[in-house]
Amino acid sequence: MTTTQTPINNAGQWLKLGMIAVALATLLAVLLIAGKTPLLSSLLPDENSFQRALVLHVDLNMTLWVGAIACFFWGATLDLWINRIGAWMATAGFALWIFAYLIPSAPILNNYMPVFDTPSYFLGLVLIIGSFCWMALQWLLHQHVNGNSPEKPSVLAWSKSVMALLLLSAVANALISMVLLEMQMHDARYFEQLFWGPGHIWQLFALQVMVTAWLYFMPDTQPMSVLERWLWKVPIIGAIAGLLIPVVIHPDTDLYRALFTHYMRFGSLWVLPIVLRIYSQRGDDWLSPQRLSGSLFILGLVIGTLIRNDNLMVPAHYHAMTGAVNLAIMAYVMHRLTTNAGSLFIVKLQMTIYSVGVFLLATGLAWSGLLGGMRKLTLAAQLVDDWQHLAVLTLMGLGGLMAIGGIFLFLGISLSFLRKKTGIFRPISLEHARFEAK
Repeated sequence: MTTTQTPINNAGQWLKLGMIAVALATLLAVLLIAGKTPLLSSLLPDENSFQRALVLHVDLNMTLWVGAIACFFWGATLDLWINRIGAWMATAGFALWIFAYLIPSAPILNNYMPVFDTPSYFLGLVLIIGSFCWMALQWLLHQHVNGNSPEKPSVLAWSKSVMALLLLSAVANALISMVLLEMQMHDARYFEQLFWGPGHIWQLFALQVMVTAWLYFMPDTQPMSVLERWLWKVPIIGAIAGLLIPVVIHPDTDLYRALFTHYMRFGSLWVLPIVLRIYSQRGDDWLSPQRLSGSLFILGLVIGTLIRNDNLMVPAHYHAMTGAVNLAIMAYVMHRLTTNAGSLFIVKLQMTIYSVGVFLLATGLAWSGLLGGMRKLTLAAQLVDDWQHLAVLTLMGLGGLMAIGGIFLFLGISLSFLRKKTGIFRPISLEHARFEAK
């Protein structure tokens, strides 16, 4: 099979921005873990400090980090000037978010996209999301114009296009909801309703980023079954449905919220056959990052089915899912930085530490949720004093610290690999990037 070289250095700015974002998000996670852990919760000066750290942590980790990696995937085959325009916009937005965090601004803890109530934050959000839309549209245009692209026949290219459609669907949903909602801005309920639909679509987008990262490790020797071919159409249906639901049903209704809850619950099931395909690959290490990522995804699905109330079961589900996404991204990044990353002991150790940490964190959060633990509050604010709850929160704190250590180890390994190279990345080979529907 012919190896095709792609100018992946053009997209290097997106990886740098993503790694800076996840590094800062991880530093903030130290404060959040401390606020929920016995003996450490007193380190936070007040509840407001915890909430402000929570806003920036979620936005950097789930929005900027995941979105930057998606742009990195799209930008690998796009011109340098296209990547620069997008990356500069996103970097300016990132700087405005940091400014909003540092100045006295009220945190609003709505689901999916918590915000700071200050103009600098919203201008930063517009720049960041605008940069993502710019890259998604450029990718779709590139695919339309360059019909003979070497990636065109592969499911990899299809997965990148689905990523673009899901992102644009989330943004369109937000714009439609903004027009339909008549509530006063600066109100927590307004942002809850505004981001409810887009937040659920963004979760499918993040899972598509995870699947795209997986595909780089999957050989093209196994043909797709008829069922798998049909399941690959589910995210496309999800993108269309996410756009149409607010047109048919008003965002400020219980039916709208219920529909998007089921949208996420059933919309992520299509990934299961890919997880099974990963498990069935012969010759792979049972602790390979793809299998560990798939296992965290299944854990997230199981926890998601147990959610009944708005308690710590929700972040348990969220952290298992984001852990699966992060693990897939980290494996892909290190695979691009060095040819033999998967066989290095330090890389395997990093993947294992992070995976175990996320498992303990998600399990501790879920267990605490079953005991009635509430979200978005420090340990002191919940007045928890029974030994069982304290033991579970200690487990959660241990898992969180392990996950944080795993991310910092990933950043250290990646920087070490970068120093040894003349360019940002070695040329990408499509030999292992094709997963064709034959």
